[in-house]
Amino acid sequence: GRTNYRDWAIEQLDFYAANYQSWPLQTWNGKARMMGQSLDEASAIPSLVDAVRLLSPEVSVPHRKEWQDKLFTPIAQNLIDFNQGVNNIAVWHAAAIGLIALEFNDSSLLNTALNGDKGLNTLLNKGITKDYIWYEGAFSYNNYVVAAMVPLFKYASIKGKGALLNSPMLLAQNMLLSPAQFQFDNGYLPT
Repeated sequence: GRTNYRDWAIEQLDFYAANYQSWPLQTWNGKARMMGQSLDEASAIPSLVDAVRLLSPEVSVPHRKEWQDKLFTPIAQNLIDFNQGVNNIAVWHAAAIGLIALEFNDSSLLNTALNGDKGLNTLLNKGITKDYIWYEGAFSYNNYVVAAMVPLFKYASIKGKGALLNSPMLLAQNMLLSPAQFQFDNGYLPT
């Protein structure tokens, strides 16, 4: 029944929405305004979107729409504009765009996040090796890519749209299991 945390979270989202477009555009690694690089904004989206989900019953529809129009849509557009090919950062971007699309029920944006040229399915089809390891060549990158997708899988399930992500979920499962398949000739596993 304590409302101070709710009120603080609403104030934070209001502050971000009111100021996002006025902050300088950072372009040294993607496009970002709230943080120094696009990866940071993409990795913050799961918490921000979850806050919107939890706070939506507490705010008016126009208030929520303001968050969408002034904060989340501009962030999504910046993430869409990322043009550095297939890499783990692009997966974080696609997952963040998907989260925004799911929260604001934007089917066109969700299609971009999942099936566009830089969408999750495209990135996974190009970035996962036949051994189900992320191509950037380290198990830690493999895990990082899976970590990017988990909030999207969870959120899609909460929103009743988990079936849209069956293929990426199965690929992520294989990525999690794949390191256990690797061993040196003497039977030892890599670190």
